[in-house]
Amino acid sequence: MAEKRLARLRELADTVPGKEIEAAESELASLKGRVAALGHGVSGRDALVAPVGGVVAAANAVVGQVVDARDVVFEIVDPDGLQVEALAYEALATDEVVAATLAVGERSVELDFLGAARRLREQALPLQFGKRGAGLGLLLPLGQPVKIQVKLKSTAQGWPVPQRAVVRSPANVAMVWVKTSPERFTPKPVRSQPLDGSRVLVIDGLADGDRVVVDGATLISQIR
Repeated sequence: MAEKRLARLRELADTVPGKEIEAAESELASLKGRVAALGHGVSGRDALVAPVGGVVAAANAVVGQVVDARDVVFEIVDPDGLQVEALAYEALATDEVVAATLAVGERSVELDFLGAARRLREQALPLQFGKRGAGLGLLLPLGQPVKIQVKLKSTAQGWPVPQRAVVRSPANVAMVWVKTSPERFTPKPVRSQPLDGSRVLVIDGLADGDRVVVDGATLISQIR
């Protein structure tokens, strides 16, 4: 219809103002451009290029889906980068933070301290930790809650033992089993504090040279 209208106006060029003919020509060119763009969108393909390389963690694309510029179609994670955000609910001087340790099964991963937020979030201070290494980004799924142990510049005296070595007595008192002689084990009440992702620091209750049971400690109290 636009082409017929333009052709009719050109036939009446002697009686029709030139600006009407120019307006009709512009309208026809605009319509042709829109048709070409729509045809390319239906039959053509646009390549989706990610700004980073990695492993696809989630795909939200479906056939015929209409997406906006803010929509996340694919989530890509760096297989060699691990980043953890921790929330510190206790008062903590960020200049005392050195690093952190994350326990993943029987493995402990040392994390570097990247920085802290300048304001509280829900009465907690967000801390950022990260580490780069082969496969570290694939150890944990995105969004999984974890617990980390933060290392500070200040030091404490004590005896490091595996977490599984500290058990609870029938009176719900923290204790360890110490081997005093062949086939003889003595329970000792202790006080401890977290050391890293897999160990605790016993600060009271042990002496140098004590042989602490680290495997099967929970089974000793069942022996009669």
